[in-house]
Amino acid sequence: MIEYMKRVLIMMAVAAVACSCWVKPVEKKSVEPAAAELAQAEGENLDVTVVSDEDIDGWRVVKVEPCEMVCSSAITISLKDGIVQNVAFVNGCPGNTLGVAALVKGMTVEEAIARLDGIKCATKPTSCPDQLARALKLSLQKIE
Repeated sequence: MIEYMKRVLIMMAVAAVACSCWVKPVEKKSVEPAAAELAQAEGENLDVTVVSDEDIDGWRVVKVEPCEMVCSSAITISLKDGIVQNVAFVNGCPGNTLGVAALVKGMTVEEAIARLDGIKCATKPTSCPDQLARALKLSLQKIE
């Protein structure tokens, strides 16, 4: 399992460099408001839009459109019994979105949200993983 994770991380790093998406992490200064709070204060919507939410042969398939601040244009999530079975991003940095999709497969919805919620892309207040977490939160709200 550790070897598999190493290979996934190496593939993600190579893909990020290849698509010029490798960005040095931005340090958050404690005196400034969080980027997400600034974006929402400026009227920018960071929420995903649910396109469809269907039950197909016992699998729940949720399709969403992320906000305009991220590179991906759609996310499809397959869930069964509260477990992420599959995630597919349309567009975005290929290695990163494939890596995120592979890493969340088999996680509970709650664990995936806990790991991805609030991740930012460079100076943007959100990211493709954060948008996935937002979509998963919406899926939980509908279940309840």
